Order: sequence, then structure tokens, then C-alpha cells
Amino acid sequence: MRNDAMSKKRIVRRLQRPRSELPVERILEWADRFHARHGRWPNANDGQVEGDLFLTWSGVNEALRQGYRGLPRGSSIARLLSENRGHRNVGRLPDMTEEQILQWADAFYRCTKRWPTTRSGPILNSGGETWPTVNKALEKRTRGLKGPSSLAKLLERRRGVPRKRGCFVSHLKVPILTETQILRWADAWHARTNRWPTAKDGPVAPGLTMTWAAVSCALHEGRYTLPGGMSLAQLWVAKRGHRNVQRLPKLSEAQIMAWAREHRRRTGKWPNKDCGPVIAVNGEVWLNIDMALRLGRRQLAGGSSLAQLLAKRCGVRNRKALPRLSDAQILKWADDHHRRTGFWPRRTSGKVLAARGETWSGVSTALWTGIRGLGGGSSLAQLLQRERGVRNNKRLPPLTPQQILAWAKAHFYRTGKLPNAQSGEIPNTGGTTWRAIEKALRNGG
Repeated sequence: MRNDAMSKKRIVRRLQRPRSELPVERILEWADRFHARHGRWPNANDGQVEGDLFLTWSGVNEALRQGYRGLPRGSSIARLLSENRGHRNVGRLPDMTEEQILQWADAFYRCTKRWPTTRSGPILNSGGETWPTVNKALEKRTRGLKGPSSLAKLLERRRGVPRKRGCFVSHLKVPILTETQILRWADAWHARTNRWPTAKDGPVAPGLTMTWAAVSCALHEGRYTLPGGMSLAQLWVAKRGHRNVQRLPKLSEAQIMAWAREHRRRTGKWPNKDCGPVIAVNGEVWLNIDMALRLGRRQLAGGSSLAQLLAKRCGVRNRKALPRLSDAQILKWADDHHRRTGFWPRRTSGKVLAARGETWSGVSTALWTGIRGLGGGSSLAQLLQRERGVRNNKRLPPLTPQQILAWAKAHFYRTGKLPNAQSGEIPNTGGTTWRAIEKALRNGG
């Protein structure tokens, strides 16, 4: 102690010597340099000042306190950094109120869906506050707070959050809780939000401290004259007919097929997994039924799907398991199309008349990509050209000047005139026209 007093006296005598003034800007410059190097702001115990061989941070702090070298009296390093650099001064922390703490807690709950504890770390947008320091201020009655308390007690009293040692504490003053009261709160909640509350939904109503977490715990533990052994979801199922996703009813293929037939009767189409809610069945969705069939949930065998079930039971076309095709089958459909319409089918000819569910576009795609048992690398036009001699505009036969002259002579003998681009189709050429000949001659086709 004696050595510390002597050291302080030496610092004071040294600072009292007539020396040049020490601007605040220079101290802040030293502080910025210190922060850039060490990642924190300096204090009075950090030794020598980098930039002045004869000055320490303790001396700077004393000069600020006593007003030496032109500095303002009654200040300190911490206060100077707090005023000019926004550094948190732990010696002069601002006062707090319970309302401010509750606002921080509500914001924490909105972000994390849980209430803060003493281990929740820093408080966002609070200027450096942490939940442990808030709890300590509540316990020690510092920083403008009144009455011995804690973070857990404050949240229990003002937000109805149960403490860790049990769902509720014996001295917590709340009215007698009944199922009727809970259902009244739930109906009002459903009217506001269009959904039924869960244990994560905070206060049961605006202005009340009771939370749905506390209600859920009371239902489970049998507090406040409640029977116990129940949850919020079970209560909504029993009293409001709400669907409990944790306890869904069993499914069977016969039940699914009955719903599918009803869907087809009302809409004219068989359902698929993207059809949304099941008609006339509360809460069921075709996508969930498809997932149950695939994964074996709700007493189903698994390894199937809605499309596979409809294909097996009703012969509905399953796009993921289409029947195999062959060139002979496609040619048979093409001959039928030509017989009915007088034209050979193309990719854009729409539905295959002789095969339910098939389209010429799908057939051509299968020929090109090699799916459904086909070899690939072909097309509908190429198949008809090869097997039926149908003109394929994408693969026209080559032309020679001798062939064109022969057709021209035949045209002259037949009509008495030489042909031109408007002379129409050339007989016995499979659809070749004089306009196409003209275009090929001009463009080199």
C-alpha cells in the first residue's frame, strides 16, 4: 500500500511539472491505435502509452481526473471513451426499468421461441447489456431497479413463464384454471389468428400474464383443479375437433380408394399428390397420403404411392411407370390415325386415337430419348419415313440437275409449258413442289 501511494505521488508530481498541453484528440488517437492492435480499449492498468515514452495510461487517467496539462477536470479514460467512442463504461451503467427488460425478453422470445435465462448471453440492440448482468441488477437492486428479484421471477410474475424447479411455484397467484376458461381463451385466439394455440405462443391474451406454456404444463401436471395427463393438442381434439398431427388416425388402401373415387365423381379427374385437401375430409391432404403410402406411415405398408395405388386398383395411367412401346405398336397406331383422318400423324397431332392416355408428342419423345423400351435417337417422322415412305421435311432426298431437268421435260410434255415456282406439286415425287425446287436452287439446299 505504501509503495502504491508513493508511486501515485510520483505520477502527480511528474504531471504537475510544466509540460506542454495534452489535447483530448491525441489521447483518442493513442486509444484508437491501442484498440487496433489489441482489439480492446485501454484502461488505467495498461502501462506505457504507445506514442509517448514518458507517459502511461495511469498517468493519462490521473491527468483527466485532476485536470492537468489542459485536460478537463473530473473525467477519466473510461468516461472519455464512452463519450467519444461509444465504449461501455462499466463504472457508470445506465439505469434500467422492468418494462425495458420485458421488452428485451419479448424480442428474444419472438426471435428464438423461448424465454431468456441467465445463460442466454448478450442482449441484441441493447448497447452491450447481457442477461447475466440484468439478472444481477435485479438481484442486487442496482441501476434503478427496486425490490429483490431475478430474471426468472420477473418473467414468472409478468409473463407467466414457469421456473426451472417446477412447472409452477406455490406462491404464484393466478385464478383457478378450468377447461372452460382455457377453451374461452383458445376460441378468442383462434378468432384472431385463424389457428389453435400451442405451448410456444406466449401470453394467452393481450394484457394477461398467463402463457400457453403455463396452461400446457397445468394440463399435463393436473394443476389448478385440472385432471392432468392432457395436452393442448389433445384438448383441442376432444373439445373443438381440431386435428392432432401427433396422433393422426390410421389409413387403409380401401379408405384412400373411397376418397379417390369421390374426388373423381366431383371433379371428373383422379387425384394426384398436388390436388391439395381431400374433398369432404377435414385435415387430410393428398400430399400427406402419398407420403404415408411411400414411407409406411399410419399403418400403411409403405413402398407405394398414390399414383401406383390408383394404377393397381383402377388402371389409372401412371406417368412414372408407363407401359413399354415398340416400333410395331407405334406403326399400328399411325396406320389407324391415317385411316381415320387421311393424314399421317406428326408430333403436334395431339392424342393417339387408338390408345387412351397416349399422345404423339410423348411417343416422339420416347423415340428420341430411348425410354419405354425404345432404342432412342429416332423420331416419329423418321420412323414413318423409313417404314411407310412418308415424306420427312427434315430429311428430304438429295436433288440433281439431271433429275430437275427430267421433271421439267415431263411437265412440258404434259402441259405444253415450262414449269415455274407457281407450278405446284410434281407428280410421283412424294410431295416435292416446284417452289421447293426454286428455293433449293437459290439457297443451295
